[in-house]
This record gives sequence, structure tokens and C-alpha cells, in this order.
Amino acid sequence: MDKDRLSSLYGHWIIAESVSFHLVTSLRSHPSFHLSTEHSRRVWQSLLYVVVEGYQTLNLRDAVIDAILDDAGQVQKLRRFRNATFHHQEDPLSAKYWDFKADPDSELWVVKLNAAFRSFFERELPDHPLSDYLCNLSEAKRSGK
Repeated sequence: MDKDRLSSLYGHWIIAESVSFHLVTSLRSHPSFHLSTEHSRRVWQSLLYVVVEGYQTLNLRDAVIDAILDDAGQVQKLRRFRNATFHHQEDPLSAKYWDFKADPDSELWVVKLNAAFRSFFERELPDHPLSDYLCNLSEAKRSGK
């Protein structure tokens, strides 16, 4: 496996994971609904699609990730959701947004996908320079800091 190309993809996942860290931190501080929390969740989930896109473009293979991505409907919904987030839309709450958000399985599917990518990168790039950053981020997430 080309470690340089995989490292680039890992960098994109780290960006998404950083947003997730701030989302979790915000939820711990303010457990009730707040619009900024929903926007953070939206950005995190949309950034995760960038990782999916890179994974597919690089023709990478991982049994767990592949099984999750076999749900083509969810992948398509996440792609459209990402487009609704990062491309100007006349209606910011268009069908591209709602098709993903209204599906009760989407939230859990994204969490599973993110965990699968975490395991994949930990296995494939254990000595990557960003691994220490991720370890610190994960520890802060667990401890609530």
C-alpha cells in the first residue's frame, strides 16, 4: 500500500476527527440542542465523505469499511449531504440535506464508518506523525477535556 497516498487520506480523516472532537466537547458542555452543535455535526459528517471519496479513488480495501460502504444508498445520501453542506444551495435545507438527516439509520451508519476508518488508519499507519496527535485527541475526548 502506498503510504504517502494513504497518509494524505489520513490527514483528511484527522480534519474530520478534529471537528468531531469539538462536537463531543460542545455536547458535554451544553447537552441540550444548540444550532451550532448541529452545524458542527453537519460539517463532521460532510468531511467524512471526503475520506470515503478518497478511499474509493485510491481503490483501498478493508473488509469492515467495505461492508459499511456496501450500503450504496447511505453512501449516496452522504455524498449529497456533503454537497448540500459545501456547495451553495438555493435552499440550505434541501432534499440533499433531508434525505440523509431524515433517515434514522444515517447517524449510526456514520458513527460505524468513522470507527472503521479509525481502526483502519491505526492498523495501517501506526507510526505516522499524526498518530500522536490523534492519540492525544482521543484521550481528551474520553476524559472530557
